[in-house]
Amino acid sequence: MAPRPAPTTPRRPSLAAALLLGLLTGACSRASDPTWISLSRGFHPTPAVEVAGHWAAGPADRILPAEDPADAWIERTLTPEDWRAGDEPGVFEAARPRDGAFRHRSDGQTRLVFGEEVLTRRHAEGPPQPGEYTVDADRIRVAPVDGGAPGPSRFAVRITSGRERNGKWHMRGNGSLGAAIPVWSGSSETITTAIPEGSQLLFVTNWSAGTEDGASPPRFRVLLDDEPIFDAEDDSLQGFRRIDLPPGGADAARLTFEVSGPPGLGLFLDPELAPVEHGSYRGRPWGEQRPDLILFLADTFRADNLAVYGGEQGLTPNLDRFASESVRFLAARSTSSWTLPSIASILTGLHPGQHGATDKDLALPDSIETLAESLAASGYRTGAITDGGFFSQGFGLDQGFSWFRETSFPGWNVRTTLADAAAFLDRDDGRPVFLLVHTYRVHAPYRVGPQEDHSTWNELMKRGYRALAERGNTRHAREATLLSLADPMRELYHEGVRDLDAAFGDFRSDLERRGLFDRAHILFTSDHGEAFGEHGDMEHGKDLWDVKVRVPLLLHGPGIEPADITSSVSLLDITATLAPLAGVADPGHGGTSLLAADGDRASYSWLLESTRKELALALGTRKVFCLPTAEALSRGEVERAFRLDEDPGEENDLVGEPWASELLRSEAEHGVDYLTPRAEAHSLGAAARERADLRQIGYGGE
Repeated sequence: MAPRPAPTTPRRPSLAAALLLGLLTGACSRASDPTWISLSRGFHPTPAVEVAGHWAAGPADRILPAEDPADAWIERTLTPEDWRAGDEPGVFEAARPRDGAFRHRSDGQTRLVFGEEVLTRRHAEGPPQPGEYTVDADRIRVAPVDGGAPGPSRFAVRITSGRERNGKWHMRGNGSLGAAIPVWSGSSETITTAIPEGSQLLFVTNWSAGTEDGASPPRFRVLLDDEPIFDAEDDSLQGFRRIDLPPGGADAARLTFEVSGPPGLGLFLDPELAPVEHGSYRGRPWGEQRPDLILFLADTFRADNLAVYGGEQGLTPNLDRFASESVRFLAARSTSSWTLPSIASILTGLHPGQHGATDKDLALPDSIETLAESLAASGYRTGAITDGGFFSQGFGLDQGFSWFRETSFPGWNVRTTLADAAAFLDRDDGRPVFLLVHTYRVHAPYRVGPQEDHSTWNELMKRGYRALAERGNTRHAREATLLSLADPMRELYHEGVRDLDAAFGDFRSDLERRGLFDRAHILFTSDHGEAFGEHGDMEHGKDLWDVKVRVPLLLHGPGIEPADITSSVSLLDITATLAPLAGVADPGHGGTSLLAADGDRASYSWLLESTRKELALALGTRKVFCLPTAEALSRGEVERAFRLDEDPGEENDLVGEPWASELLRSEAEHGVDYLTPRAEAHSLGAAARERADLRQIGYGGE
């Protein structure tokens, strides 16, 4: 949905943005009730063309409008003299512009035009092919279709000031995405708003530098009715500020946000007016009616890492302790065997076929409502700290989070992730919190110890490459080589499990210090498991054996007594559990509250990629595999079948048993519904499959 046109007068957020305590408690509001106002709600920045038009562009640069008023193109004409022959035949290169208007933003989305022909940007490794170009930090490389030297061309970079999401303005900077007021250096934005009595102003400063090396730090300023209330140099990525405002409040005050200094973009992230007196994690003013919610998602974490799921005693002492204090769902399964469709199901309460994020070039559609969106609309402060990859803005999984921080490989470190989570909790403003922590600590490449050392993994990969060179680089040889490394890879994986367990222990201690551990509802789980030679397979994805779809699922919270639940449950039940605990309607229309899991019902796991399609359906101790089609379900066309009580390793195929076909046919009506999309697919195009960060963590090929 396109944002509304930006107004030319000062923006005023809707007073409907105010979240009164009465809304949080279910009581009628009073004049003295605490009030929260998001300053990004209803805000639209100055049109990008207008902002960029003031930059020292020079005669060679043009500022052109984009489809969205928050965006603009900075364009420069390149002459034939700007190009020189590259290292490969038919490839030419030119210096990437970094001066003039490009000083403010030289990176971002680009385009290259020769005459009327718009060339295709190549994102995969290797030189450009005819009709393509590539861009790095310093140069543009192009392969003209005719193979001759380039003629006059136009190179452009798109600048953006963000997008509207759920009525709030959002912007990304340095890995942090959230509700924001973006201000390009040398400009300002003014908001007119009511200021309730006893309020403070909260925000996080974030700076994205331009291309001016060695520049002085930018200066961030905030003025209240033209009087400075904040003035500081700051080039930090997460500089949190609390500023007390006049205690009497105001009916209509002007807040002006300014940034000056070197070229770049300053962000006032998560800008809120909040009550100075708001309670604390140890004593919310509404008691237990609006609990804080914490979801800890350990990516690629097998269920049998934990002793209660049949794992090695002593491998995870901190998580084993947490499990002993929690409800343990011993037959929990994921909706898929890889990250994107699984986490999208966690966030929506929908099956992959319903939410549509089923392949490496498909994102979660904006029209699908997430748990975070429902919680945010009801007054929760929502935050996600992720290790990126598929759990990223690019795949639409940021929807509903007012704070979304993602870190891409090789920047992964679970302690950094938890430090970012602690920083989010430090910014308490009195509203109940929904915090999601996601870590790839046990995901390949497997790392050792608190330093997350890669050296043993690197040596193991070198050993594998040598073996592959001897076997020949065929698919069969690659599979055989990986299988030969199963035992040392499992040992490395367990080193990561030990360190994640230690980090979780530290996280628990921090929650206890804050008074959150005994008051919040805390859920620990994973999106899928990992194979180490079972069924002749390695890693995850590709199929739906239990080593990949069986996951730990632990729920801890006030009034919840420890217990073992053996009935089948699914990760899409998480939304149906947390939403009612928060007093809001379940947005997904799927799943059942884990607290009501009192009998067996089928759990579904899916692969719906263009190259791999499979459904695994488990009910009690029976599990069947089939093609994910209405025909296969209605006809009971079983491909594999297993009795898990007698054969937990899924080794004795009972495909011919009558119960297997009967199970499929009995679930056909539900299965067809779960395959029916709830929204139009959101395709990201071929570039999504070529993302360097995904290739680095093993998603680059078959």
